[in-house]
Amino acid sequence: MPPDAEPRSKHTPADQEYLDSLSARQLMDFRNYLFSPTYIALNAAKFLDYEWVDVGELRKYLQHTAAVPAPAPVKTEAIPPFVTPGPTGVVKAEPVGSSVSAEIKLHALNEGGREVFELLSDSEPEDTADSDLEVIATLRHVSRSSSAAPLTDPDHFADDDEAATSSFNLADADHFTDNYDSNVDQPFTGSGDTMLTDDDASDLEESDTVWQDDGKSFLRTGKLRVTQKLTVERVEYRVGPAVIYPIHRTRTAIVVDLANATYRDPGTNQLYTLNTIIMNADNDSWEWLGGSRKTVQVVFTHGKKPIECQRIRYRCKAPRNAIIAAQQETRRREGNTQEERVAIFMTNIRGAKCLAVNSLGNKCPGGPVLKAKREGSSRGHQYFVGCSGWTPKFKQGHRIHNIPDNVDENLLANALAGRPLSDDRTKDTPPCSGLIHPHTGLRKKTCPHAHIVNGMQVQGRIQNYPCDAVRTIFVPTDPSIFKVLIVHNTTGHNHPMPTLTKVSFSHKETYRQCIEANGVLGASVAKIDNAPSTSQLLKGKTPAAHAAPLHNKRVKQDLLHAAKLEKYPNGLGVDAILPMFHEELTKPLPERYIHSHITTKKGEIIIVTFVPYLLKLLDDPGVTSFDGDATYKGIEGKLNEWELSIFAKVVQRAASLLRAYINGASADFFEDLFDELQRVKLMVTGKPIALKRFVRGGNLLVTNVDMDGAQALGLCRSVMKYNDPEYSGIANDTPPEEIASEFIKLCWRHGKEPIHDFKSLVSAEQYARIQDVFYIDSTESLEEFSSFIYGLGHKKISDWWRHKEMHAWIIPCLVKSQSRIPADVWDSTPSTTNTNEAQHHWTNSLTGIKLTPVEALESRRKVDQNVAREIQMSMQTGILSNSNNELAHRMARNGQRQSAAARRARESREAGDISKELQRQIDDSVATTKRLKEQLKAAKGPSVDVYERRARVQSDESDNLSTTAVLTVTPTQSEAPSMPADWVQPSVDSTFGSTFGFDVDFDSFLASLGSADTSLSFFAQDTYMAQSSSYDPTLDPTIFGFPGGDFNALMPASSGIPVADPFGEFMTMYGSSGVFPDTTASDFDGTVNLVSGAPCGNQLPSLPPPPPESPPAPSPPAEHRPESKPRRVRKEVDEANIITSTRSRAPTVRKRLADGEISERPQKKAKSN
Repeated sequence: MPPDAEPRSKHTPADQEYLDSLSARQLMDFRNYLFSPTYIALNAAKFLDYEWVDVGELRKYLQHTAAVPAPAPVKTEAIPPFVTPGPTGVVKAEPVGSSVSAEIKLHALNEGGREVFELLSDSEPEDTADSDLEVIATLRHVSRSSSAAPLTDPDHFADDDEAATSSFNLADADHFTDNYDSNVDQPFTGSGDTMLTDDDASDLEESDTVWQDDGKSFLRTGKLRVTQKLTVERVEYRVGPAVIYPIHRTRTAIVVDLANATYRDPGTNQLYTLNTIIMNADNDSWEWLGGSRKTVQVVFTHGKKPIECQRIRYRCKAPRNAIIAAQQETRRREGNTQEERVAIFMTNIRGAKCLAVNSLGNKCPGGPVLKAKREGSSRGHQYFVGCSGWTPKFKQGHRIHNIPDNVDENLLANALAGRPLSDDRTKDTPPCSGLIHPHTGLRKKTCPHAHIVNGMQVQGRIQNYPCDAVRTIFVPTDPSIFKVLIVHNTTGHNHPMPTLTKVSFSHKETYRQCIEANGVLGASVAKIDNAPSTSQLLKGKTPAAHAAPLHNKRVKQDLLHAAKLEKYPNGLGVDAILPMFHEELTKPLPERYIHSHITTKKGEIIIVTFVPYLLKLLDDPGVTSFDGDATYKGIEGKLNEWELSIFAKVVQRAASLLRAYINGASADFFEDLFDELQRVKLMVTGKPIALKRFVRGGNLLVTNVDMDGAQALGLCRSVMKYNDPEYSGIANDTPPEEIASEFIKLCWRHGKEPIHDFKSLVSAEQYARIQDVFYIDSTESLEEFSSFIYGLGHKKISDWWRHKEMHAWIIPCLVKSQSRIPADVWDSTPSTTNTNEAQHHWTNSLTGIKLTPVEALESRRKVDQNVAREIQMSMQTGILSNSNNELAHRMARNGQRQSAAARRARESREAGDISKELQRQIDDSVATTKRLKEQLKAAKGPSVDVYERRARVQSDESDNLSTTAVLTVTPTQSEAPSMPADWVQPSVDSTFGSTFGFDVDFDSFLASLGSADTSLSFFAQDTYMAQSSSYDPTLDPTIFGFPGGDFNALMPASSGIPVADPFGEFMTMYGSSGVFPDTTASDFDGTVNLVSGAPCGNQLPSLPPPPPESPPAPSPPAEHRPESKPRRVRKEVDEANIITSTRSRAPTVRKRLADGEISERPQKKAKSN
């Protein structure tokens, strides 16, 4: 509705005059009579005017309340009174016209579920008329005729000391709360036949029955003959239907008051019967056993007259397995083994029938079989599950299943072939439990869980166990009585209690109220659940927390969908908009929102919507440009929203003037769109879209669009249809590509988007120059820029610029110097479509996204109407929506943003420079280090190769000695260094060999040489070292660190370590042969001088070559290593045990144990005390 149109009242002038004649107190009392305090508090805005008043009901109300005398005697013998006689101080007796008699006699009737009051003549008997207070009581309980919120307490019509009491009320009415959501905390009310006086309620006590809801019951013990054949031991009274009715061990009747539980069938709008309300709320499922047309007299309360009732019997259907804990345990363990996963998959594929139908119309009879994949193994499987009915001639529509990644296809092949999944019986699954409520109609015949019995996958069948519980409900035939009596047989249920998942009428009504409070436009289940109105209605709870059945999202979706269809019976899709458009045509033009609904020749849709007041702003002299662009987020489906936006300087705010819902994108389509916009603009305002370049008196200078060429060219074609050649000087047949540069400015922001992708391809200077394309100031500069782009040699950049040159209209619409728009006009109008883009986001934030077409249109109608009212208010009052949005303010904010952007760019550039400098220093350091290493390597000279070889010395046939000598290969032509002059060769006497733990008879050996000289040359006769063919400096005796090469210095001084132990280890290093091969003297270059250096007559055997199983491998060339401190000797190494040279140390026991050379670690020696 436009803001300048007055809302139309539903009241006639006569009714309005009648309402004006009433006092505010009368209307307030009438409001309190109709609505509960909770409803009034939640819908306060509804009562700000008189639109809620039904004048006919108001007249009836005032007639009856005005006719009540104060005080008046009331008969209480036959029917318990609603209130006791006494002065009525709450209802104010207003004067009535002469047409309303103070002695009117009324009689309450029920016709079609509604209370009707019959006027009685004076001649009719007195006892046929209801008392005035009875009439009031009946008026107060007409809630059965509506599903609205429950009425207020009838005490409104009585004095405080004469408050009415219900049949279930004790002294404190707070003990009674309705157990259902829509009636929570509402006081109990009922008709006169359902009430108990204070004396009747004196023997009631609160029952210990555990109800599964918030309801309470009160108990009267003692036998009660309900019917002639039925007697109970006690009676319980409760308000409202229960979710579960217990079966007591003692025969008990349950009286349920349903005065506040009145609901209508949404299809027929008829009230549900009382037994339907009871069964709807009950989570047990009952089978109707029929009812008799005969009635029975039923006593509801001790000492009261019986009430005529209809008897209805039910039998419990019994849930089919209702152990929740066992079901949860089944879910925990299911799918934990390969066999169970295969069994579950088998259940799925066997339950899915093949849907293929052959040419004769016969369904495929095939079943699941394994078939090899044509492309080979993929996703870990070589097979898939196909249909056995597939043939080359019948191959369409067959069902195919891909094997899940976690399913073993070998086990699956066994299952399909009927073979056991496993021979291990521990893989069998235990019996499961499931919860299948009978209200499903017992349609579920098989168990969804995996079952493995004796290794075979089997399908579990669901067993039903009948329950013998029987229920009888006595429903009064009098529709004015809202209570029922329920009696069960003495046989209890033979099954556990079902889960409370049933959604009752009360639950549905509660959620409908939440939907109504929030509104259906753009509503979803999540929005309804979390809406502030829902929290207020449910006292801070979510629907799921308020009532467990409302935790089911599917139920809430159905209720919401039904509410939307109720409001929009034609649906929510595109087809529903056409009836809405036809309805809009019946409204006056200023009140319309949908102004056009057309279909193009190609079947494309154009729907134009706007508020006429807003569209008139397009002709405002301060509006010199408009933005046009499409958005794709708002609507779900194929329709898109095209939005026309402006910045209204007169109120300093942006506004969307027009919205079009479209599903086309070609130049022809946009031509049709702008033609339609021109038509509706001319129809509503009497003016076309006034572009100053083409029509006289126009105020629009430019149009801002994005880079969509179809939109720009379609606009040009449409504009020329309203062109005045005499005024514009432009012929009507001018091509649209030439027209574009006269009034179109392409958005710079959209133009820069592809340039961002070039940043990594060029240098910072080149990238900055590309971004300055919009500031080219001459044709020569444009040519230079073109040469620069192609000179970069990047195909992606060249293609971008080639596209701009290919379409002659793009560069003139992007670059100021190439446009036909005057420079002052260019500078005074925006160069971007930011206004339009901001409006897209703002609208979506208010209405939501991905809405159905009807919801999108209606939600935007509300937004546009609110904007129109706000702008109209600003025009009238001068108050702006944003007082800091003047031109100076906007320019200052733009300057701040540009300065901040420049500062960030400068900081980023400086950080980049620092990073580059640091990287340069790192590169220089690396180069310097490399150069110094090469110099150091050259200064060290040639490297030597080092390798190890083993040398053996044979002392006799029983003892062998093995040791390792490190032999260095001396470079060619190197000579042995001369020994120091003071160096003395060591001498060996007859006791030398005994020190080493093996027997060497040096005396006999020396005697055999025939000489008394016992001196030996170290290099020739050393029993541990052998000299290679080249000089080996490592055999210099000084390297051992003792004077004169005395090997005795190496032996341990402690008597606790046998001196022979190290040699015993060394003697076994070459195996267990015990004898080494003999060698000849040719293996030695040295000589043995026993007497004055004379040649030895019998030389020691020479060393053999290395064993063939471990050939010597030359070590890599020695590299220069920085000088380091001598390595510390580990604590477990005793220097006295080192008998090799410093370049090769004997392996420790730990190392040889790790290498497998010895099988057992020697026991540690005991420490000396």
